[in-house]
Amino acid sequence: MHLLLTGSHMNLLARAGALAAALLLAVPGAARAQRYDHSDAAGDVTRCADDACTSLTYASTQEPDIRQITIRHRTDVLTVHVLFTEIRRTSAEQGFGIQVRTDEGLFRQYVVTVKGTSVTTSFTGPSEPVACRGASYVVDFRGNDVLLRVPRACLSSPRLVRVGFLAYESVDASRGYLRADDALRRGMDPEMIMATLSPRLARG
Repeated sequence: MHLLLTGSHMNLLARAGALAAALLLAVPGAARAQRYDHSDAAGDVTRCADDACTSLTYASTQEPDIRQITIRHRTDVLTVHVLFTEIRRTSAEQGFGIQVRTDEGLFRQYVVTVKGTSVTTSFTGPSEPVACRGASYVVDFRGNDVLLRVPRACLSSPRLVRVGFLAYESVDASRGYLRADDALRRGMDPEMIMATLSPRLARG
């Protein structure tokens, strides 16, 4: 199973289920809200290879440098809007994905992969595809932003959710190199296992 990235390069969520549960328990007293805004550090795009990232070593590029994320947990849909310093349509594979953990322990991931004019999407659980009607995306290369929408019905209509977002761009597919950024931390988790999750967000 490939986490966030649906190409052959990386296996970011090999241990997603267990780690996500640990992360959920590791943030005591997280605030509840229907909207969460976060400004990500500039210049923290991380160069990754061989299913790992070098800790605190950043790439000299603006792509895909996340600058701002807004998460809204509405009564009918979860939306994640992400602004980048720069994203460009190229022949390289690019991935944009959210990871969601609900208050009932359900884990889901929605990923949009772009390569040139080709776009593919996937909606998965910890290790398998899951049916989800109504999930949608907008990747705006002119505006340097991405909007992902997931109906709450695809998440078992949870009371609370925690949400993370990862982005990557392939650098050298033959050697497995890519650049990546986590919206809610500086750089990337060195093992590229799991996105950093937001505080608990109530529907509303």
